[in-house]
Amino acid sequence: MEKALTDNGRFINTWKTSKNIMVNKYKNLLAKHGDDLKSIQMSQDGQLFRFKKLLEIGDLNGKSILDIGCGRADLYDYLRHEIKDFKYTGIDIVPELTKVAQSKYPDANIHCRDILEDPIDDTFDYIFISMVINNNIPNMEVFAKQLLNVAFKMANVGLGFNFVSSYVNHKNPNGINHDPVEMFDFCLNELSKQVTISHHYQRCDVSVFVYK
Repeated sequence: MEKALTDNGRFINTWKTSKNIMVNKYKNLLAKHGDDLKSIQMSQDGQLFRFKKLLEIGDLNGKSILDIGCGRADLYDYLRHEIKDFKYTGIDIVPELTKVAQSKYPDANIHCRDILEDPIDDTFDYIFISMVINNNIPNMEVFAKQLLNVAFKMANVGLGFNFVSSYVNHKNPNGINHDPVEMFDFCLNELSKQVTISHHYQRCDVSVFVYK
């Protein structure tokens, strides 16, 4: 997977096109809805139950956390009410969203960064990727696996991510559904043998924890 980033520039060029589609999408949503959950295509109930599930990954007290695709940094706000002590870093590829997050939480480490093009040398105890890979953009299945690969290498303890299952009766035209069997197989063969998966624990969601 690492070679895909430099394979005659094909991966990077394709990713830039897809990335621009996603950035413009959320830029327009933010301009339309302002600082609201609608700007990240999320409901309060949907977001909270996903955050609650992600925190089951382990004891986060005193740990460093990287939130990839942090958006408005809603996970940071949730963590503040659930955990006494933690070190948070949030990154997102949408400049307008990171500016909103920075203005709301000036004490948090939040910045605009694309780790597929600009990797982070540092490591974190836990890394979370919530609903990022459900964006319906070209080649998302390829980018999702590349992102998970890069993210897991930065994790000291574990990686937690979620997505909507392909085992549904009705698919959301605005999102992409992933095959949980294929995703589980990828994690086992490419990331770690220590993987747990929760399928359809609520709604049509899948939550995956990958440990070092």
